[in-house]
Amino acid sequence: MERIIGLGRNPQGKINAPTMAYKAVYGKYPDTPLMGRTNSPKKIWKGIDVDVNLKDKWLEELNSLPVEIKSTDEGKSKERVAFVIFRLPKDKESLYKEVESNLKKEKDLFVLSDIGTENRPRICVAKDILVGELGWEEWWNSLSKKIKAAYDKAIN
Repeated sequence: MERIIGLGRNPQGKINAPTMAYKAVYGKYPDTPLMGRTNSPKKIWKGIDVDVNLKDKWLEELNSLPVEIKSTDEGKSKERVAFVIFRLPKDKESLYKEVESNLKKEKDLFVLSDIGTENRPRICVAKDILVGELGWEEWWNSLSKKIKAAYDKAIN
């Protein structure tokens, strides 16, 4: 793997969450590096900083899934798209490509997987949709159900 710093990559060549989401949506790396964190308004949810517009209901639903939620973004701009990145439980990691394939069948999701930190697979589901845009709430309302269905189909 190429060992460069920049474009949201660390020295091991891994890309950060917003860069992964951008690549999922646009099929390429951003022209300007995306930093992992922003100064956008946050709230504390169960001791974690999350984007202020993510409803507690959505966070509860996502965090009740049988997967490990690693990162979220509400969707702030064309560059900082809405996304959730998650990992499968260690004993189900071998199924990540199948879960990815199941998610790719959804018409309103851009999906990408790779090997993230700890050399574990991660899956990104993203959409180029911004807070307040038509369809934004519906996308977030349905996301946990889509992830659960893709996971259940892979393990059964």
